[in-house]
Amino acid sequence: MCIILTPLALLPMLCLAQNLQFEVQLDATSMPKNVVALPGSSGTKFALRDLYGTGTATTSRYRLIYDAGKGTEWVLLYAPLTLRGNGSLKSAVQFGGSTFSAGVATKAKYRFDSYRLTYRKVWRHWKNGSLSIGGTLKVRDAEIRLEQGGTLGQTKNTGPVPLLHFLAKQELGGGWTVAGDLDFAAAPQGRATDLNLRLSRALTPTAEAFIGLRYFEGGADNPTVYSFAEFRSIGIGLAIKF
Repeated sequence: MCIILTPLALLPMLCLAQNLQFEVQLDATSMPKNVVALPGSSGTKFALRDLYGTGTATTSRYRLIYDAGKGTEWVLLYAPLTLRGNGSLKSAVQFGGSTFSAGVATKAKYRFDSYRLTYRKVWRHWKNGSLSIGGTLKVRDAEIRLEQGGTLGQTKNTGPVPLLHFLAKQELGGGWTVAGDLDFAAAPQGRATDLNLRLSRALTPTAEAFIGLRYFEGGADNPTVYSFAEFRSIGIGLAIKF
């Protein structure tokens, strides 16, 4: 919990500074893939998506950007994600030391809240555009839960993940800007990819609206847990400078 609160503890200090931008984004998020097993070494691998169906969920992201000058920015991001479903398993599953039967009503919860602190600096300039490179410290607060009658299986995990960060921006003229950012890491034990594309339009000198596409996927493969998921989002947002 202390690790999670560390980036948020910087918020009061940043709010005393100038050159800030606050963003809020609402998305419609779908989950094409989510395969899990608990424990990862002996549990049954199954598609958690079977308990959610093919619909979308409303998710949100909140971002605070501090322009430190000379092409340097610090970014705080909070991205909560919780999906709940009711369905039935296609076959019996061993999960968290419990047995879940096929064809029986089963409740599922998948939560993956993300807290991130990013440092980035402009690396290359070109006409009306730039490329920034940096790093992100991501703290995941995750939970997977199955419930079938009186049978319960659950895993929770909180921990930091270092990521590489890239941001490319291009001004199109007329107040329009297109941008793409990527957080990425890969290792034998797992990986994480978060790609965002955005088209924004200035409304006033201090406000802009935007539409965005997001693709994020990743997971872990170790004796404790196996979990790989893929998500796709489309959304709208508003950015305010102050």
